[in-house]
Amino acid sequence: DATITASVKSKLVADKASNLTRVDVDTNNGTVYLNGTVESPEQKSRAEQLAWQASGVKTVVNNLQVQKR
Repeated sequence: DATITASVKSKLVADKASNLTRVDVDTNNGTVYLNGTVESPEQKSRAEQLAWQASGVKTVVNNLQVQKR
């Protein structure tokens, strides 16, 4: 699970266009939990897409909140 978390985090940070550095990633038995705030619905879905790309992911639970400006 730690490996999955690290993989998802690195993907989020590497995706400079989306600026997803404030997303908190937790993994439990292959289930990735995304928590925190993002600036748009597009960022929320992008974070989930990136999480699915990590190997070993069984499920992604997207708890990200879209922050109103």
